[in-house]
Amino acid sequence: MNKADPSPMCKLCVELPLGVAHTVTHSGLRLQGTLPTRNGGKQTLYRCIECNTNWRRAVDLWGIDGGFRLSP
Repeated sequence: MNKADPSPMCKLCVELPLGVAHTVTHSGLRLQGTLPTRNGGKQTLYRCIECNTNWRRAVDLWGIDGGFRLSP
C-alpha cells in the first residue's frame, strides 16, 4: 500500500469488482471460513493480508454466486 494514498484498501482490493459473479480472488485474499446463510446458501469469508479488508462471497440455495461484497 502506498503511504501517500489515503485509501485504507490496497490497490488489488480497490480493483476487485463488487457483486460480479465468478470473480477470481486476488493473490492477497486468504480464506477465513464458510458460514451457512438463513436462506440455505453459504457465505465464504476472506481477509486481505495487505490491507486487512474483510470480504464475503455469498452463494444462494440454488448455487447462484452473488460475487464479492465488503463485510462489516
